[in-house]
Amino acid sequence: MLPSLGGGGITVTLPDGRVITLPLGVTPGTSGIKGVDFKAPSFVGKPKLTRTTFRAAKRGRSFISAFRVGTAIQWLLNESARVTVRVQKHRHLSRVCLRRARGSRHRTGTRCRKWVTVKGRYSKASLAGASSVRFRGRLKGKMLKPGRYRFVIRARDGAGNQSKARRPKFRIVR
Repeated sequence: MLPSLGGGGITVTLPDGRVITLPLGVTPGTSGIKGVDFKAPSFVGKPKLTRTTFRAAKRGRSFISAFRVGTAIQWLLNESARVTVRVQKHRHLSRVCLRRARGSRHRTGTRCRKWVTVKGRYSKASLAGASSVRFRGRLKGKMLKPGRYRFVIRARDGAGNQSKARRPKFRIVR
C-alpha cells in the first residue's frame, strides 16, 4: 500500500492492485480496509552478536559475507523488511556537563550526549525469519578506534512502517 494525496483525499493502493480514494478526514488507519499493512515489522527477540569484543579490520570492506575479524549480527524478523544498521560511539560526559545535568534548567544538547552516531550505515533487504550480516569494525573506509560502541538496528517494511530500534553493544580493542 502506498498512500498518496489526491485531489479529494488520500489515494490508497489495495493488495489486489485496485486504487481507491478515501473521503476527506479518513486515513488508511481509520478506514478499516482489510489487507492493508499498518503494523510495523518487529524483531523476534533481541539481535545477537557472535562476538562482543573484537579487533577492527585494517583494510577491506565494512560488511561482508566471509570474515576472520569482526562479528556477525543475527536477527529474526516477523515480516520481510529492509534492515538498516548504524553505529554509535560511547562518549564520556565531561565534568562541566555532569555539573550542568544536576541543575533543573539544563537541557542536554549535542555536547552532553553519551552516544554519538558515527557517519555511515549499512542497509540490507531481509526476508521474514532469520538473517545476518557480518561487521568488520570499519565504516566509510575507516577503521573504528578502540572503545565502546553500539549498533542501532531498525527494520522498515514496504508500506513505510518502522520497527523500534534495537541496540546491541560491542567493544573494539587494539
